[in-house]
Amino acid sequence: MTDSDHLSNEISLSGKIDEKGLTAGVKSRTIAALDRLLGNLVDVPNAFLERYTRETRAKGERSIRLLDLEADIEAEIIASDQRYHEIISAKVVEAEARKQKNKTDIALLALEHLGNQDDTQKENTDSIEADWLNYFEDYAEKASSERMQDLWSRILAGEIRKPGAYSLSTMRFLSELDAKIAEIFQRRMENRMPDGYLPRPNRLEGEELSELMFLEEIGLLQDAAGNITVTLNPNEDGMVYYRIGEFLLIFETKQELRLNVIPITRVGRELLTILPSNDAVAAIEYAITEILKTVDSAKIANIFAELPDGRFQHRDIKILKSKATE
Repeated sequence: MTDSDHLSNEISLSGKIDEKGLTAGVKSRTIAALDRLLGNLVDVPNAFLERYTRETRAKGERSIRLLDLEADIEAEIIASDQRYHEIISAKVVEAEARKQKNKTDIALLALEHLGNQDDTQKENTDSIEADWLNYFEDYAEKASSERMQDLWSRILAGEIRKPGAYSLSTMRFLSELDAKIAEIFQRRMENRMPDGYLPRPNRLEGEELSELMFLEEIGLLQDAAGNITVTLNPNEDGMVYYRIGEFLLIFETKQELRLNVIPITRVGRELLTILPSNDAVAAIEYAITEILKTVDSAKIANIFAELPDGRFQHRDIKILKSKATE
């Protein structure tokens, strides 16, 4: 690749970034991330073969002296067999080109995701950690399928928006994610609530129990078959208020209420951010099915302001009929 080609690519990418209307902080992190992933679009030098061989052989507990001896022997073999040299060089160049293409595809997809997201959140001036980008680059260069490239591009876009959004544990899990696990996780998370809990039905059995236990086994859920509950206590006025993300649950009752839940782990919660959004109101309504059998009334409200005394300004968006009166 010539200097003019590289400059042309930089100008093109700069234009794409400007078109997205990103905030200063997001734009700065985008440029830094793309520079890491796309900045090395240059021809593989001839000296790369020797370095590649030495680094590969350097794994394990061999001594530096032995490594140098092996490298010298391999260099003599390569020098005496030009055809062998050409084959190995071609394979190395091909492998590096494939890795670069994967990173390029992911970077450009991330740019599209950034442009499609709402940019009304508070400006964040933090930087993406260098170690995070190092790990991301290693994972991204191995992602060849469209599905994995889309997932990694969403991770990159999310981290650019909010540095620290995705842990190294989540990236490691994602690198081992197969289609079956992804399908089960997405299906079972359809009823997830905005506060990081999954409602647990009173009767958990059959395929649902099996799949939830599987998601717990691989580290996405906690105590799937347990008895974890959220206790909701009424105020003196006989009302229960319970915040779930941007929503407020309001019950008219003088008795203590219990909501059966399955906690979603940190890795699980971070992966949820790259799934399609669900119907939060429907999920909350599903979660309180049993509670509705014991209360006088229930409302789901949308919170638009939190007052200094801890109360909320809200707007009722759904009134639920008590099943006790049906």
